[in-house]
Amino acid sequence: MGISIGHTQSVIVLPADVLGAHNSTILSAVASLTINVPAGARWLFVQAATQNARYTMAPASAPSSSVGFVLTAGAIPVVLPLGKDVTLKFIAESAGAVLQYQFMK
Repeated sequence: MGISIGHTQSVIVLPADVLGAHNSTILSAVASLTINVPAGARWLFVQAATQNARYTMAPASAPSSSVGFVLTAGAIPVVLPLGKDVTLKFIAESAGAVLQYQFMK
């Protein structure tokens, strides 16, 4: 299976297979959610389904209402490359944010 990273004018296809189950999690606007990267994971498909969310990838960083990359609710899933030192942390920008994610190898 390939992963398509799409933009309005170009598509990049990456070789990948599903790793584990698809996950859906309600995020808190107060406490960040840390997602452990499973062994063998190379990519993460992630999407904010209902409200915007923010994320950080560095072990010493934590997202907040003003810190972190923004996942816009309803946008196409973002594909994050995963390295050995990645620590994924997510937080809701407002109440009711749902995070959808799937690891790929």
